[in-house]
Amino acid sequence: MNGFERIIVAVDLTEESGQVARKARALATPASRLSLLHVTEPINSAYFDGSPYVSVAVNVGAFDEEIMRHKEEIMASLGDELDIDTADRHVLRGKPAYEIKEFAKQAQADLIVIGTHGQKGLGLILGSTASSVLHGAPCDVLAVRIE
Repeated sequence: MNGFERIIVAVDLTEESGQVARKARALATPASRLSLLHVTEPINSAYFDGSPYVSVAVNVGAFDEEIMRHKEEIMASLGDELDIDTADRHVLRGKPAYEIKEFAKQAQADLIVIGTHGQKGLGLILGSTASSVLHGAPCDVLAVRIE
């Protein structure tokens, strides 16, 4: 095998996502297939204090859908920048580390590229999405240090 054939680029859609995606693009060969993947945890409801005496539960389904539309727009822009086919741009709901590993397994990926902020101390003990993906990933994982 020359290079990686199936690369999953897991992005959090922050400004730094471009760094991660460009690193993955640089690793790709003309035969490589890249997929952009973002996983967001769903917002089912929010609980807030509406007054000093009454707490109100609010259904935020419409807000959740608006967030998903916004994330899909960001993915479209990033995908266009990197010339990644629209069929290979995915915005999923769920637990990020779990969904990234499952997606990679289903896609038979041979590399997951993900960003990391290089956490220390308590963040290292609790783990980050990148370290959670690393443990139990079905393929190689490249953690790109975010500058």
